[in-house]
Amino acid sequence: MSDYTTFSVELDDDGIALLTIDVPNQTMNVWTPDFMQEFDTFIDDFNSSGSMKGLVLTSGKKNAFLAGADLNMMSANNNASGALTQKAFDDSMVLT
Repeated sequence: MSDYTTFSVELDDDGIALLTIDVPNQTMNVWTPDFMQEFDTFIDDFNSSGSMKGLVLTSGKKNAFLAGADLNMMSANNNASGALTQKAFDDSMVLT
């Protein structure tokens, strides 16, 4: 299984994986580019693993589970007029 920086994964004896989301340097968990890439990698790991049979998602933050998209990331992908670029749209749809 891969090493992750935005969440941790523990596997119990019954094959149930506990994925604890804890995006570093954020007061709330948000969908950052690193989190999206690592989550995508984890899904591949989960699907190819014979030892993981179930998954429980939880938060390492006490204030919320997952706030949504990182607005700083989205605004960085705006063009000079403030309109969302195609890249911003594509990035927001990667997990659908």
